This record gives sequence, structure tokens and C-alpha cells, in this order.
Amino acid sequence: MSVANAKHTVLNPVIPYTGPIPGGLHPGEIIIIQGTVAPDADRFQIDLSSGCSTKPRSDVALHFSPRFKGSPCVVCNSLLQESWGKEETLHQLPYKRGAPFETIILVHEDIFKVAVNGAHLLEYKHRIPLNTVNMFSISGKVRVHAIGYIPNSVIIFTDISEPPLQRQYTQRTEPRAAHHNQRTGQHVSSQFHCQPPQQRDREHRSSSEPPHEVRCVHQELIPG
Repeated sequence: MSVANAKHTVLNPVIPYTGPIPGGLHPGEIIIIQGTVAPDADRFQIDLSSGCSTKPRSDVALHFSPRFKGSPCVVCNSLLQESWGKEETLHQLPYKRGAPFETIILVHEDIFKVAVNGAHLLEYKHRIPLNTVNMFSISGKVRVHAIGYIPNSVIIFTDISEPPLQRQYTQRTEPRAAHHNQRTGQHVSSQFHCQPPQQRDREHRSSSEPPHEVRCVHQELIPG
């Protein structure tokens, strides 16, 4: 996913980095982090927080920490009134030492969804009100090439040759998303899975599709 259409982009920040999230976080928005893990990395972390105070320390809505030593894992947690909550540990690590990565955080009303290199990784339920989150931080043994904040995204139909419930869509950053299926008259929820960067690059070289659009497989989840 490209940061070219982001409403705000930070390029090559010095690590550790802390900066404001323009306008705060809202459901439907996306944060993209593109970087490279240090060859000797033991861990790095991404924090979405309510302010940047250190004494007392600001609440942290999402603490996301890939860890490479011992049993590789990703740890998520929240800090509320200077007390850490219960850790949620995923014993799966899609990051590799010395390798580039792309992390996408998709904001929902009740959860954060995190994808790495085009594949869904985890979900984390909000423990702190989303409307209080206004700061982004990243630290540890990592180099960051770009951080992008993309507003409410929309899925636009591009290929009617596929079966009705699984078609090719193009994701743009325009506030025109609909939550009503006009074909069936039903309200639906949706999910989409973006292709990994390498696959998208191959398709861009062999098609006329603009390079800053993201090819996704979209599925409508129609209530039974």
C-alpha cells in the first residue's frame, strides 16, 4: 500500500520518534509504517497514545511490540493511569531481522486490525476511548522510511467478471464508502485483503493500473 495519497506523511524520522496524529484517530482510517528491521534487533515497538507526557505517563491505547529474542512473538498491551494491563501475546513473528516491512493499522470502532506485508496478523480490542488517541510513537532497533496517515478509505468496484461475493476492487482514499448492498437490499459488513507488495509490483509492470492504487479481494459478508 502506498503512502502517496496519505493526508499526512512523515519521511525518514529519527528513531525514537514521537509525533502527532493529524486530527486524531477515527474509524476507517489507516496508519502505514514502512521500514526495515535492524540486523541485530531484539525488539521494537509502536505506541498509539493519548498525549506525550512522561510524568505522569500518558495512556497508551495500543502498544505493539515485535520481539525477536527467545521465542519470537508480538506483544500487545495498553497503559491506563500508568498501569499496564494484561498482555496479549501472539507467538507468530512476520518480521525478520535486516528485512524491510510494511505494517498497516486499520482503525475500527471497537478494534485495531494489524496487517504485516499484506497479510492479516492480529486484532486488538480498544481499552481506551479512541477519541483520546492523538500521538504516534515508534522506537527500538528499527529504521523507518515512511509513516502515512490515510483517511477513511473506500472500496470501488472495478471488475464485474468475478463471482458476486468475491470480486476485484480498487482501494482509493475518497470518503464514498457505502454500507448498504444495493443489489440485495441488505446491509452488509465487508472485509478485504490487500496483496503483498511484491505481487502488486509485478501486476503494475504488466498492466495499465495506476501505481498508487491497491488491488484487493473484497468479500461481502451478508447476514444469514
